[in-house]
Amino acid sequence: MHDICVIGHITQEVVRIGGRPDRYMLGGAAHYAGVALARLGLDTAVLTKTAPADAASVLLPMREAGVTAYARDGGHTTYFENTYPRDDLDRRTQRVVAVADPFAPADLEGISAQAIHLGPLTPDEMPVSFLAAVSQLGVRVSLDVQGFVRAINDGKIEAGPWVEAREGLYHADIVKADIAEARVLTGRRDPDDAARAIADMGPSEVILTDGSAGSRILAHGRFHQIPAYPPHPALDPTGCGDTYMAGYLFSRGQSGDVERAGRFGAALAALKLQHNGPADASEDEVRELLRALAD
Repeated sequence: MHDICVIGHITQEVVRIGGRPDRYMLGGAAHYAGVALARLGLDTAVLTKTAPADAASVLLPMREAGVTAYARDGGHTTYFENTYPRDDLDRRTQRVVAVADPFAPADLEGISAQAIHLGPLTPDEMPVSFLAAVSQLGVRVSLDVQGFVRAINDGKIEAGPWVEAREGLYHADIVKADIAEARVLTGRRDPDDAARAIADMGPSEVILTDGSAGSRILAHGRFHQIPAYPPHPALDPTGCGDTYMAGYLFSRGQSGDVERAGRFGAALAALKLQHNGPADASEDEVRELLRALAD
């Protein structure tokens, strides 16, 4: 049995930041969170869907990082274009070129893990029937709502409502969203009100991230404010939310302390920002940064 399994489409992506040359890389929560968790020392699995012709190239980097990677036939491989202004790495525009098939309950066959993290990228990637099947595994389920509050119009990703939010969130123990996603999900402008509205739909822990402004966590009725740690230098923000979540889940599983887990996730995200691709920091490196920041 694996310590954790991350489920979601892995993307082939092009990243454009200001006037820098285009970079072609893999993306998606399954890639960024899966690799980060494996490098922290967890026995990590990833379940994804991709075109059979792309499976080897998509899975090889994860397997090299120590991830046990499972690929189901997705018909296509999801392909994104990500664009950032040079002077504002908190702001991103995206376009979708291709999308893999949705997950189905049958895709869970042979998957055994103590915890499941779900990271959908597009609104139809994980139907509520699939979320229900995951929850029936009887393990802790965390969910990033990012893909559910998106709409794809002529290839452009825009904000859109998740009409089945109440049914879907019922199946998650931990839910993560950024501030903008939480507002779309709940219709609440105030972040604390949005977090409470999400918690009212079922999850016991709600994490709201706000880029360089840090994050807040609502757990069992209590809010925890978590700072963001400035990276030196800030090179690539792609996947930072997924990296934060990987750090949070890693630390949460160790100590059960919500605030400590939030700070660990923020520190791991700061280290990831300093280079391209998934986080490659060890647990010792993250704790060393936290000690330095506390001095």
